[in-house]
Amino acid sequence: MKKHVPMSAKVSAMLSALILAIVLSAPLAPVAMAEEGDAAAEAFITKVAGEGLAILDDTSLSIDVRTDKFADLVIANADIEKIGYFTLGNHRRKATPEELEEFNGLFKDFTRNFYSTRLGEYSGQTLDVTGSVLVKKDVIVTSLLNDPDGAAPTKVNWRLRKGDDGYKLRDLEVLGVWLALEQRSQFNAIISNNGGKVSALLDELRDKVESGESFETDADGA
Repeated sequence: MKKHVPMSAKVSAMLSALILAIVLSAPLAPVAMAEEGDAAAEAFITKVAGEGLAILDDTSLSIDVRTDKFADLVIANADIEKIGYFTLGNHRRKATPEELEEFNGLFKDFTRNFYSTRLGEYSGQTLDVTGSVLVKKDVIVTSLLNDPDGAAPTKVNWRLRKGDDGYKLRDLEVLGVWLALEQRSQFNAIISNNGGKVSALLDELRDKVESGESFETDADGA
């Protein structure tokens, strides 16, 4: 049975760690090869989406407070450190311990900025959780994002993994784009175009954090 939760397209993108973001040792397996679903994972997405909406709708709070609360919600439900390491790819092996430590802090701040630039875009869309499938160690929860103006629904897939502390968001697919995989590609390009130096990515992230900007994704531009 569908679970109906009001939500925005950009907010749904935020709820995955991008902002983007996951650690997988093998390529993503096709959803068509997955096994039976996971009702608990579907309930997790419904719960997190509902909590996010409650924050957005609380007009008694300033936008800055709502931004902080929303970012805290996402970070609490996503494995930000592992997401960040995934986006580094093989370049993680080249990074010094000091570079990795700085990257972790910058990636977390970068993720928070990503959310804050999009909180004003909520406009009454609704999210229908439609099911789930098991793919190796992960669960992919499927959903449809419905626009109030009657446009065709957008498919949004949420990738989760269950650990000792429950489910954690690992990645999000919007308009056919897995955001963490795309972020990994962007980071790889920055490092590769600068002689394989992880420090070049740190410089770029530092600039993004200071300016409050984020990298544009194909899903943003679609």
